[in-house]
Amino acid sequence: MDLGTVFAGVPRVGGRVDGCTYCYSESDLELLGGDPADVPDSLVSSFAREVIDHWSEDHRLETLICAAAHIDHDLAPWLLYLDTLGPDADAAIAEVAEYWATGGEPMLWWFPEDPAAPIRDWLHSDVLWDRLSRAKADDVKIAIARM
Repeated sequence: MDLGTVFAGVPRVGGRVDGCTYCYSESDLELLGGDPADVPDSLVSSFAREVIDHWSEDHRLETLICAAAHIDHDLAPWLLYLDTLGPDADAAIAEVAEYWATGGEPMLWWFPEDPAAPIRDWLHSDVLWDRLSRAKADDVKIAIARM
């Protein structure tokens, strides 16, 4: 797959991505903030699989999930991946769920017919609701119910 084609027209970070310098070299972070065509496939895969605390708060989990979905033009498997994350991810996942439940738009660059369809399904899934209950994120459950 040609990343230059997949990410054509995607806004650039505008320099170095802020992230974990223990796991990523300065040159990797520079590559991630530049032209997607220059980023090796192995770095894209690594970036997409990282936990959220490897990146600054400016790089939300929602952005990472949507970016990863561009690999195969399908958001659903990445939402299912969120369901496999342990309790340490509860707060970040609740934040993403609240963002989408309150009208946040997914950042998808391949223009699917209904970009929010997999998100709606995920927001109403039993797995997410169990996680939100465990995280005591009742405000997020209310936002989802009001959608």
